[in-house]
Amino acid sequence: MVLLEPAHAIDVFSQLRETSARRGWALLALAVLTNHIHAVVRVEGDPDGAVLLRDFKSYASRRLNTAHGKPVAGSWWSESGSRRVLRDEKNILAAIEYVSSQTGALFVWAVAPVGESIGIDVG
Repeated sequence: MVLLEPAHAIDVFSQLRETSARRGWALLALAVLTNHIHAVVRVEGDPDGAVLLRDFKSYASRRLNTAHGKPVAGSWWSESGSRRVLRDEKNILAAIEYVSSQTGALFVWAVAPVGESIGIDVG
């Protein structure tokens, strides 16, 4: 198992924002913990969650490998990952709140409901 550190968290955040922007997705919230991440992403249409998960893991891995070297375990991420679809604004706001309130997170970032960005470094 790979344990992420604060420097990894910043690289993951930067890459997920870049990946989202390139794909036309909106990253709404992110919490990077030592052994996993939580993200809330707004995507138009009815996307395949597996595609989002694959792209985020792939591009974040490349960024981490370049900046920190490949981990001894061979991969930064596990094989699986949740891909829950949030269909209404109430659930999206609840998910943003959940992700934003992760205790022990290395890095937490969220977009406020009024459109202002909030960045919180708790590492």
